[in-house]
Amino acid sequence: MSDPQAAFVEAACAPRESGHASGTLERAEAILAAHPEVAGSDIHTAAILGDATAVHGFLQRDPRNATAKGGPYGWDALTHLCFSRYLRLDKARSDGFVRAARALLDAGASANTGWYEMNHQPNPEWESALYGAAGVAHHAELTRLLLERGANPNDGEVPYHSPETHDNAALKVLVESGKLNEDSLGMILQIAPTGGTGPWQADRRWPWRRAAGGVTCSRRWSGAAFRSSCTGWTA
Repeated sequence: MSDPQAAFVEAACAPRESGHASGTLERAEAILAAHPEVAGSDIHTAAILGDATAVHGFLQRDPRNATAKGGPYGWDALTHLCFSRYLRLDKARSDGFVRAARALLDAGASANTGWYEMNHQPNPEWESALYGAAGVAHHAELTRLLLERGANPNDGEVPYHSPETHDNAALKVLVESGKLNEDSLGMILQIAPTGGTGPWQADRRWPWRRAAGGVTCSRRWSGAAFRSSCTGWTA
């Protein structure tokens, strides 16, 4: 293996050639076992692992690490963190990921960071850090932190993919933030029953109230089909 660090980043982050929420940690763990030095090699691998102590150390040494691009994809550390398979799969690291993300944001990382997927042609797709947190990892507290720091959830990817889970905690954070616009809320109501394995299967009456504007949206099972409605929109 000519570049174990690059190989680890590719193995430990959301895949570019298939579904972002697919894959396991098996190859990443094998690389770490064979090359343990990779774990602390730079701020990007530290972010991927949710190692808040190491992230703090890299920021103290050079605050510019908060926004520095690196790795085989040319992402910044917060993007690596939000698209880490460890964030999605290793729940024991959850608090570390939030602390590492907070440190990066405090040091100048943008909550609206992300990357353009050039495989989407003719129009490359913007994949935001918030999409990684809410739509891939479905991590409620990281979603909350990014929203508090100004992340925009109305990018198409966030409302489309956030319902694709049985754990609706991150989705509730999004809705209750008051930052979703009417189009995004409508997309969630359309996608949830058909586009994934959303909370509707477990809860056939799940109303939301949007924090800003007093908007209530609900999806109810009528016995043969889902019926959705949103009330309280202001002109």
